Amino acid sequence: MVMKLTKIERGNPSNPGQKIGGLYPMAFYGLDGDWDTQRNGLRWPEPRYNGLFAASYAREHVSRYQFGEGRCAHYVYEAITNGGGLKTLRRMAKAKDYGFQLSVAGFIRLLSPHHPETMWRVGMIAVIQAYPGGNSAGHICIWDSASWISDFVQTGGRDGYYPGPGYRQYRPAVEFFVWYGHF
Repeated sequence: MVMKLTKIERGNPSNPGQKIGGLYPMAFYGLDGDWDTQRNGLRWPEPRYNGLFAASYAREHVSRYQFGEGRCAHYVYEAITNGGGLKTLRRMAKAKDYGFQLSVAGFIRLLSPHHPETMWRVGMIAVIQAYPGGNSAGHICIWDSASWISDFVQTGGRDGYYPGPGYRQYRPAVEFFVWYGHF
């Protein structure tokens, strides 16, 4: 199984690395460095993820408390696995530690969510590191086309992925992840 899409090329099925004007089936270059040309030359990383369903699930299952329960990692994990259908994501104790697991599961880390080519997409995930004096677990949330959602529906405008004033003041590092199929 190819765990992460790292390079896409069109090539000759007998020599997948050779580019020939895009006339032959796609072959994917996996983490192990081997070309995978099984299934008639086309191999998609398994399994699938539905960002729309994940975001809808997150909105429907927010905490009954206005500003959540401090369990963003649990709520977003549930949205990704139960709503989005991605059953291979490993559960992490701290929200800030989900970045690597999302990459392994098939998400692509974006360099900037504000770049025109990487506009926010429904179901994309923001993983935020901890800040001095704040929750040491960091934060994680999912975009639903109107708001960032964790264990509550967040507000805050352009920086709405930051869940509160402490995060907006310190602005800790944020990583954004989108499912590979959204490109």
